[in-house]
Amino acid sequence: MPNYPFNSKFPLGFTYGSRVENQINSNKNYALLAFKPGFPLQASELNEIQEIFYAQQALTAEMVSNWIGSGSKGPGWNGITPLNPNLLDRVSNTITLSPGWLFLKNPHFLGGMGIWIYNDTTYTFTPTLQADFTYGLVISYSEITATQDSELKDNSGNTRTIYGTTPYAGADRIKVTITGTKSKSGLTGVVSTDATYFPIIKTLSTDSKVYTLNNYEIT
Repeated sequence: MPNYPFNSKFPLGFTYGSRVENQINSNKNYALLAFKPGFPLQASELNEIQEIFYAQQALTAEMVSNWIGSGSKGPGWNGITPLNPNLLDRVSNTITLSPGWLFLKNPHFLGGMGIWIYNDTTYTFTPTLQADFTYGLVISYSEITATQDSELKDNSGNTRTIYGTTPYAGADRIKVTITGTKSKSGLTGVVSTDATYFPIIKTLSTDSKVYTLNNYEIT
């Protein structure tokens, strides 16, 4: 598995049908399973709930360890917290966000639940120094059905036809997607008033440095 810290086979995949390992390797960023009333429940989906929970738990523990080691305040603020501070780099006046795991939290996004997604794209920001600004990503979510992703159909080998699909469809997935970058002036209220904006860095009017939202300086 390429997406550190996951580097070996997930336990509930081959024998028990969980698709989480494949979904992580494909960067699908399925955050939730959405069970529809009247549709059948797949045993594999129960296994996926477990693996998603423990994967998110493992990422959170890793994040806390990495950020406490950086000497900054604890992670998990409103906005984006990278798994490791070293995913952010500054060269002159350009800030680079490298591919890696990102923790997302916004009080108006998915009910305010904090979730992890994998970012497979390099993003750059050119902040305005000595000004109060935040910079981050625009993020949305959508429902994915078995019609859109055929891998979500029953993978037990059962060939029954239910609701016009063979094999039958089970739960939908809630997919989280990065759609671009954004900046906002000011330092307060930028998250609470915008459900799709997730800031990751900020500049201050008092100096020419660039910080994460918890005041960790990016160098």
